[in-house]
Amino acid sequence: MFERFTQPAHRMVELAEEEAARLAHRYLGPEHVLLGIVRDDNSRAARVLRAHGLDLEAARVEVGRLVDQGVLPRPERNDAELLRDLGIDLEAVRRQAEETFGCEAVDEASWRVTRRSWWRGGALGWTPLCGRPMAAKGALHLASVEADALGQDVGPEHVLLGVLRDAAALPGDPRPSQRAKRTRAYLGLPEQGASPVKLVLEARGLTLEQLREEVLAELHAAS
Repeated sequence: MFERFTQPAHRMVELAEEEAARLAHRYLGPEHVLLGIVRDDNSRAARVLRAHGLDLEAARVEVGRLVDQGVLPRPERNDAELLRDLGIDLEAVRRQAEETFGCEAVDEASWRVTRRSWWRGGALGWTPLCGRPMAAKGALHLASVEADALGQDVGPEHVLLGVLRDAAALPGDPRPSQRAKRTRAYLGLPEQGASPVKLVLEARGLTLEQLREEVLAELHAAS
């Protein structure tokens, strides 16, 4: 999914990871990606948002309000921090595993762990080495779809288009699987409802359609 991401797009994802860590969230969601976009001062996507008053401070305020309302999880110490208290450096462990077995083998092992629900008596199979669950995977995939439609590589503007398109999608299955329920419970997410991204933008008087049109205009003007 990330092969066609430009360096600025990769940097934006890194900033999103930092925002998720700042909120002490166990996952990487579209709301964190939105914060990562706003943090990138050089992208046209950030300029479009800031032109409507959604700078980093304002976006953080709105996301914080969703945390207070229970729409998003409250801060919680993650597994890496708990292990660090025990003297275990998770990043060092992963680097050593990758040096011994290779990055692909470690990634594949992590992938398999998350899909074997019969481990640990049927509990969700997730370990600290798996990293943050990618709740933003759908939005990032849609970023690639948007870039393909324009014949371009994936930049921050396409990521914003993907986030907007994901936010506009209807809520998921009204009767989610037991696995989906366990995953949401593990991440501290409430029952499915309106997209946090949509709520953040609407709180600032913005609509998904309006922003999409402006971002597309920026991309067409630059091509």
